[in-house]
Amino acid sequence: KNLKDGSSLSMELKAALGKSTVESEAVVFPVRTYTIHALVEQRPEITSVQGGGVEIPNDSNTIATSITITGTATPTAGQKVELQDYGVGIASIDVVNGIWTHTISLAVGAHSLTAKALYGSRQISEPPRALTVLSELIFDTSAVSLAGPIIWLNKVVYVWPPNTSLSRVASGGLPPYTYISSNPDIAAVDVWGNISSRGNGTATVTVYDSSNQTKSCLIFVSNVSHASFTGVVPYATAASRGRVLTRDELILVRTTYSSVHRPDPDWQDAGPSGNFWSSTSAGSGTVRSVHLYNGTEGSSFTAPNYASIRALVV
Repeated sequence: KNLKDGSSLSMELKAALGKSTVESEAVVFPVRTYTIHALVEQRPEITSVQGGGVEIPNDSNTIATSITITGTATPTAGQKVELQDYGVGIASIDVVNGIWTHTISLAVGAHSLTAKALYGSRQISEPPRALTVLSELIFDTSAVSLAGPIIWLNKVVYVWPPNTSLSRVASGGLPPYTYISSNPDIAAVDVWGNISSRGNGTATVTVYDSSNQTKSCLIFVSNVSHASFTGVVPYATAASRGRVLTRDELILVRTTYSSVHRPDPDWQDAGPSGNFWSSTSAGSGTVRSVHLYNGTEGSSFTAPNYASIRALVV
């Protein structure tokens, strides 16, 4: 133990080839001189943590579950390090020329990785490499067509007509989620992932989780008609402002906006002027009419000398 780094050590070997115990009769081998190099103990270090070939910064998130950890240690043959997660050994790794590397599957959740020397004073790497493995964001990315007919008014929809809305709810990843439409005037999406028709065309709905994972789907929308109210006018005036809705379209409006007995300035009149023209014929000189407020139906004369009522036109 008195030998120091860089000091010399000479060794002389004598061997008796027979059974003689007389030293002078022994064969003397050449003196061998060695230079002492003390072992310098190196604390293990973690130099790289990768998932899918991408470096994972310390204290960050990843969706990769197969993680490759690389580091350094004392470059002496036969040395090993122990990879630990929160101080619990999970793998014993050979050190080759001062480098060690290991690939391991990590469960979803938080991890704190260190390397412990299985030699010398058993030093442990510092600081720990922290990462959180997240589950992948799950979202249906298949394109969808919303082709159901809807008469669009600037009012609250109470009952969406068939094939005019759907729910695309995200899961996995890191909640909460944020939903965004590239064109809310075509396809709108609310904070719960409910998508609905607004206009004809194509839009992209994208969801983000709190770790900034993102997925998207295409929405194709058709058969949306934007209608406007004419007020109380003769039939000819209503027809001059656009196509007057048919009787079936007025019934669709009643269902969609729950107008029956639901007060609204555009249809709440309980009297005759609460009737709406339709373009559906009811016989000579008359068309079907629908009272959006009280739900009754009848017929109205279109001639200008008869009473004016309301209309919806597109």
